[in-house]
Amino acid sequence: MTQANQICTFCHKNISPAAKKCDNCGEFLSLKSKRLWFHILPAWLGVLIAVFGVIKVKDLLDQERIKAIENHLTWVEVQLNDLTTAGNKDPKDSTSTFWQLEGHVRNLGKQIAFVQIKDWSFDSTKRGHFTNSDFQEKELTFTLARGQKANWYVTFVLSTEHHFLPLLNGDDVLTIKFTFVSKDMSGKEECTYKATWKYTKGVFSLLEDDRRYRQIGQNL
Repeated sequence: MTQANQICTFCHKNISPAAKKCDNCGEFLSLKSKRLWFHILPAWLGVLIAVFGVIKVKDLLDQERIKAIENHLTWVEVQLNDLTTAGNKDPKDSTSTFWQLEGHVRNLGKQIAFVQIKDWSFDSTKRGHFTNSDFQEKELTFTLARGQKANWYVTFVLSTEHHFLPLLNGDDVLTIKFTFVSKDMSGKEECTYKATWKYTKGVFSLLEDDRRYRQIGQNL
């Protein structure tokens, strides 16, 4: 009996049931994410760690990551850096202050990338749930040359006493979600990158991410 084809979790194309790497998008199927190298590890790495040691395992993972990046025209890496007060009070609530989240995005792909921050949301026990639709934010779009890094900022309202100090003390956790869409300037490939972080005790931790590619040109 013929074994059914499997579906690539990255590009959703039918591929061979025994394939370890997608013939269509080039992603390695044994790794859920190219960002969570040391947070999500396949079972076979336990054996490699015992035999070869941590350094050689890291080298192996770096090689797979490099190969995956080389298969795409655009590949953005996103990092959250700082959460600081913007200094000005909310005119609608004198107890609240505007805060600013700073992040970096870098294009590791082959071509110039057009990047857009489509959606973002924050969630904590004390502050509740709020999204970009709750604020009049400027359109967050920019162009990145190959290898270029850019800073981006999102501003929102927190009460220093009731919202931020519990986050800083570890009494509360802020869950942060972002969706980035990047396209190469030739209009052949589009990537939707979704990531979730948590912020507490002054530290950002990446919880999960998902990178999905879609062919939008005719001559790939």
